[in-house]
Amino acid sequence: MISEQKLKEICENYNINFENLIKMNQNIFDFGNYKEICQVLDYLREKLGVKPSNIEKCPSILYRNVSNIESNYEFLKGKNIQIKNVESCLHVLSSEPEELKKTFEYVKENYGEKSIESNTSILAVGVDIIESVENLNIEWKNKNGNLAIAVGIEFGATNLENVEKILSSQEYKDHPELFTSTT
Repeated sequence: MISEQKLKEICENYNINFENLIKMNQNIFDFGNYKEICQVLDYLREKLGVKPSNIEKCPSILYRNVSNIESNYEFLKGKNIQIKNVESCLHVLSSEPEELKKTFEYVKENYGEKSIESNTSILAVGVDIIESVENLNIEWKNKNGNLAIAVGIEFGATNLENVEKILSSQEYKDHPELFTSTT
C-alpha cells in the first residue's frame, strides 16, 4: 500500500500528473509500494524514455514487477518492436514474460508481424483468449478482427458470451457486414 501523500511525492519527482494518474486507476493505492514504484519509474523514464503522459494512461504498470517489465522490453526489442508502439500500451510490458513470448509467437505465426505492429496490445492477451475468438469462426475481410475482439475481451470491454450473442442474433444474420471488431 502507498499513501496519497507518498504517491504525490513520487509524481512530483517524476513529473507525472497525480490527478491524471489516479483518475485512470485507483488500485495503485492498494497495490503500490513506494520503493517498487520508484524502481519501475526509474526504468521507464530513465532507461526507456517513456513520457509521463503514457505512464499516466497506464498506472497499473507502476505496481508491476520491474524485472518482468525489463525482460519483456528486452524480448520485444530483440524482435524489433518499436518502443513508440509499446509506449502507448505499457500494459504489454507488465505481462508474464513466458505468456508474452507465447502470444508473440502465436500472433506472428498466424497473423504476421504487421498485426503486432498495428495492434501491439494483443501481446497482453493470452493465446487461449485468441483461440476462443478464432473458434467463433467469424467471417472477416481481414482476420485481424479476431485480435481486436480478443483485446476487447482481455480488457473488459466485452466478453466471449456477448460476442456469441451478437453472432447468433437476427441482426447479425441479416446484416453481417455491419459487424466490426468495434461493434
